Amino acid sequence: MDLREYSESILTNLKNCEDENMAEILNQQEDLAHLYMEMSASGNILLNIEEMLTKFESGLGNISSEIKSLQSQTLNLSVQMNNRKDLDNKLKHYVSQVMIAPELTNKLLYSEIDEGYIIFVNQLKEKLKYIKFQGKIRYQDQEIIPPSMKDIIPVLRNISDKVTWKIKNFIWNFILSIVKPRINMTLLQESMLKYKDFLQFLRENSQENYVELCMKYTEAMSSVNFSYFKAYMAGIKKKIKDDSTKLDVIISEISDHSLWKVRGFELNNRHSIIDSLETLEPITSDNKKESFYIERLFQSACISLMSSFQESFAFTLDFFGLKPEQYNPIFGDIYIQTFQNIIDTFALLFSNTYDVLGLLLVLRINSALEYTIEKKNMTALLSFFERVRMICWPRLQFLLDTNLREMEKAYYLRATDITLHPLTSRFTQFIVSLHKISPTDDMFRQRLALFKRALMHSLTRLSQDISDEKNRTVFLINNLDYLITEFNDQGLVLSDDFLQLEGDLNNLIEIFLKMQLKEVFGALMGIIENPEKASPEDVETVLKDFNINWKKGIHLLEVIEKDLFTGKEIQKDILRRTYTTFLMDYNDFVEIIKRSYLHLSNLLVSARGIMAETQR
Repeated sequence: MDLREYSESILTNLKNCEDENMAEILNQQEDLAHLYMEMSASGNILLNIEEMLTKFESGLGNISSEIKSLQSQTLNLSVQMNNRKDLDNKLKHYVSQVMIAPELTNKLLYSEIDEGYIIFVNQLKEKLKYIKFQGKIRYQDQEIIPPSMKDIIPVLRNISDKVTWKIKNFIWNFILSIVKPRINMTLLQESMLKYKDFLQFLRENSQENYVELCMKYTEAMSSVNFSYFKAYMAGIKKKIKDDSTKLDVIISEISDHSLWKVRGFELNNRHSIIDSLETLEPITSDNKKESFYIERLFQSACISLMSSFQESFAFTLDFFGLKPEQYNPIFGDIYIQTFQNIIDTFALLFSNTYDVLGLLLVLRINSALEYTIEKKNMTALLSFFERVRMICWPRLQFLLDTNLREMEKAYYLRATDITLHPLTSRFTQFIVSLHKISPTDDMFRQRLALFKRALMHSLTRLSQDISDEKNRTVFLINNLDYLITEFNDQGLVLSDDFLQLEGDLNNLIEIFLKMQLKEVFGALMGIIENPEKASPEDVETVLKDFNINWKKGIHLLEVIEKDLFTGKEIQKDILRRTYTTFLMDYNDFVEIIKRSYLHLSNLLVSARGIMAETQR
């Protein structure tokens, strides 16, 4: 197609489209005019709405300000109302405190004291407390008493003085009842506790009368407790069982040296009291024929004292309104006379007894109960237990030192044979009993160490009465073994110093083994000890002799040791160790033969054969 024709065609089409569009616009002109009119009307409506909203927004701002103003006014009114209520309450309380109703006055001054009287006393106490702590007004750093209160203070004080006098006499009569014979103290204290508020009133408003009643109560209770415990101690003192005498020592020059036991060292089951201190009932006077060891009397007295003190302690704190730490400064004198009476009684008993075990048990009981009262915060009793320790320890020390001193100077004793000596038996009985009681005091432990050294010194000296060195060693072994065996049989653990005895015993056994083997197999042991000094001829002679007699030697070891040692277990142990040592020495002998005398090795006895023979 020709481009010119094509462009003309396009122009023609464009012209036609334009004509059509213009015709369409002209046809819609009326509608456009109508739309324009509607849009203009809508614009006017929106403008009116905008003006309306602006006015409404302004109105809301005014309302918000008014609401805030109302809230502020409400808060101020609420504070003012609360202040007025508070003031009203304070005024009412003030008026109620500074006014004394005639009825209250009549009740306080003219009514008989009973449980209902406490209500009126508490009302009076409240008024007095208010006047004392809250009745003054602070103004410009000064305290001012209102005139209305100035008028009432003398009246209240006058009433308070009269009420104080009534209460003091009332409580005074109660306290006087304490010392009446055959009074039921439990019921009396129950009655007194109903009126404990009276003591609080006196404590706050009349200190001098409160103190006076405290002193009167202390005096009354001291008298009651002293009378009771004086009679009680006099009764139980007659029940003492004392099997001990001055001869009840490990050894003494005037005692029977052949006796194996000391009656005063028999503990039996006395130490079981430690496990039942607070459950074991105090001794009574019901069975007048029954007697008790000193530790049981002491335990009974202490339990009675603690029970009495605990009841008195609890009641006194409650009745007088005190804290535990305030008891001793105010009422510490209640038990002074009682303590002294009990101390004096036991001081006399301690000074006359030779019962070492009893005194040691007393100290154990004393320490255990002292721990108990510390847990119960009854510290006022601590001085009593400290004084017991002060009177008991010196006597116990004297008796222990007496035993030790008698052992150290016992040069008159003699050892007649290699068996157990009575000294060791008595000493073991003594030490075993002490360990069962198991004291923990350092001074006591030091004395046990001295006893151990004294025993070793005595046994060593006694062994010198035996001429043969081997038998001297056997004597020491038998005696030390007895002591250690007794401890093991009793299930006791040796203390530190006595533990050394096991080492001493082992050393003595080693010494014995060397002497025993040298005695039975002397030629053989000589070659083992000095192989370089033995000639081949000597070695051959020893081998031939050993081949012939070794079984006899083995059996001889058994016969000798069963005859030497008293304890079955030590017999078995030493025989076993003898065989073991001999086999070790024989192995050394075999090595010497194989190393230096190989041509004689055919004469050696089999080590297995020797071992089999020792195990038969």
